[in-house]
Amino acid sequence: MKMLSGVIFGGRIRLIYLLFLFFGLTQQIQAIPEFMDSDCSTKEYISEESGLGDERSMTAMSVEDGTGEGFQHNRMVKADESREVCNSLEGVLPSESEAYRQIENLPIDYPSLDYMGIGFDANLAGEKLFQLSERFSVFFRELPGEFLSFVEKISLGYRLLFYLILFALFFLANIAFVIVVTVISNWIFNKKERYYENKRKEIIEIVSPYFYDELEKDEEEEILKQLSQYTSRKDRQIILNVLLEGKRNFVGESSSKIKDLYRVLDLHKLSLRKVRFGNWYKRSMGLRELAFLGTVDFKDKIKKYINDRHQHVRAEAILSYMLLDDKNPFGFLLELKYAFVRWDSFSIYYTMYFNGIEPPSMVDMLDHPDREVRLFILRMISIYNQLDAVKKVAKCLLDEDPEIRQEAIITLRSLEYFRVKEMMKKRYDEECYPVRLEILRSMKHFIEDQDISFLEERVRKGSFSEVFEAVTLLYRFSDYGEQRLWVLNKELEGKIEEFIKHVAEPRNKSIA
Repeated sequence: MKMLSGVIFGGRIRLIYLLFLFFGLTQQIQAIPEFMDSDCSTKEYISEESGLGDERSMTAMSVEDGTGEGFQHNRMVKADESREVCNSLEGVLPSESEAYRQIENLPIDYPSLDYMGIGFDANLAGEKLFQLSERFSVFFRELPGEFLSFVEKISLGYRLLFYLILFALFFLANIAFVIVVTVISNWIFNKKERYYENKRKEIIEIVSPYFYDELEKDEEEEILKQLSQYTSRKDRQIILNVLLEGKRNFVGESSSKIKDLYRVLDLHKLSLRKVRFGNWYKRSMGLRELAFLGTVDFKDKIKKYINDRHQHVRAEAILSYMLLDDKNPFGFLLELKYAFVRWDSFSIYYTMYFNGIEPPSMVDMLDHPDREVRLFILRMISIYNQLDAVKKVAKCLLDEDPEIRQEAIITLRSLEYFRVKEMMKKRYDEECYPVRLEILRSMKHFIEDQDISFLEERVRKGSFSEVFEAVTLLYRFSDYGEQRLWVLNKELEGKIEEFIKHVAEPRNKSIA
């Protein structure tokens, strides 16, 4: 309602603004004839050279062409009485005398025109320019009359002031309407909030003994009877919200009681109705209710929404599926038809972490066609320390995607699997920059004497970051590595001295 009132209010303001703009333009155009009559004067152009008064004749103008022969122009131009251009337009449309003066100042001798057989007459050009200015003057004199006649037709005989008063009253009526709508919408909203809070407190008082006290069977039936009296969809949704709050706060037996209450009161039907007929938000909420309060029986109903057209519904269906499937929470990955979003991997991890879900063996998932799924599986193998997957992870070092190779190196480093050292060293020069850095960072766990020559080569030819990583490895490895660094520094004319000093600084001992 607030949004509706805002749209109505804003639309009326724009309408009133356009009307005022229209009437202002009308007043400005009404002033044009007076301005032109007061500031403009007329004059008659009489050619002193021809002496013909109102009629000019231009005859027998012989213009030599490129061959030396002439041609004739016969023109008759009659100059009517006309007004000069307004002073406001003099900068754009010059007067007749100014036009002639500008033309006369132009050079008359154009060799290129003579070559083409074309002559140039300054008097004729000045006269044409003056006629053009007269046409503009007539246009601006006739414009106000045409516009005002149009305004008079649409005004139906009323004065413009009448319309201004009418629209002012219309504007005030709109303001009053917006105020009334705002007050009513706030009253309705507050009424709904009060109703919700009162019902919520009432339901909590009924349900609390069911969670905290050990009740007899007849007492439990009495509680169920009281809750069954709430038949409206609004009241049943309040009961459902109370159960959701309790599920988040209780574990063990109380949590099981909440699920039993959800099933006995048939509240799952309300959740399924949301999933089937609601918008994306209601479908997401329905899936969440089924996941927290439902049982494994709802897993198949949730499964088909893993490939829903809306991203938020898909994400909620994935999390709900994981909560209901304890044996294989990652089974949904085999059903994916849409691209796996990286943000979903974070949601899945935190859902597993806070709900105590143990991950299954994820070795077979590394063959998934989706790149994001493979990255997610590599991170999960690293987090949950699944050592049975090291051989399959090592094969990922040959993957076509550089990010997969980089993540595989990080995973092998966290699993402390160092048998792939020689393969990584052989592929070093062929790898991209991020993968090369990860190889150097991994070597700190398995560096040996035979690796010193490899690291020295990185110091000589590597980039800034590669040189820093190689210097750090050599310095931390042994005293012999430090000696080799100073020898290399002398060989490279002191180019790595700053690196050595930085690594040798006691405050940087944590850098490895």
